[in-house]
Amino acid sequence: SGWELTTGPGARLEIRFTDDTSLTLGENTLMIVDSFVYRPLLLSGDVSLGFVKGAFLVVSGGIARLPGKPLKVTTPVATIGIRGTTFWGGSLEALLDVMVLDGQVVVTNKAGSVELAPGEGTSLPSVGSRSFPVIPLPPPPPTRWAPERVARAVATVSFGE
Repeated sequence: SGWELTTGPGARLEIRFTDDTSLTLGENTLMIVDSFVYRPLLLSGDVSLGFVKGAFLVVSGGIARLPGKPLKVTTPVATIGIRGTTFWGGSLEALLDVMVLDGQVVVTNKAGSVELAPGEGTSLPSVGSRSFPVIPLPPPPPTRWAPERVARAVATVSFGE
């Protein structure tokens, strides 16, 4: 168990961690901070976030520059490994949509993984749906997101009017 972060209808929340990682949550979002350990002098750290529902934006800070992949987001259908990046996650057209704005992420489930570069995204349907059988398939290959889709994703975590 960790810290439970929740937002309600129309709400947004931005948290800045000690390493300068920024986490922004859109409305009706539930995210669990399972662990946050940052020891830059020892070149060690571990950040584990658990995404349950809603939409979020991560802008990685110092933790992403440490060896290994110390920053990850787990979801009901996949794990997102972060490599010095800005990325969005949420549900636009699937159970989990992931899009990279800057840097690189790796989306992994029990059946495989896919790397996403800036402007690319992937969509994982819900387990047990017609397009996603009970036995999981690897995450779909990355696709370049249209500007309208990127704008729709970013709007879910924007503080604008």
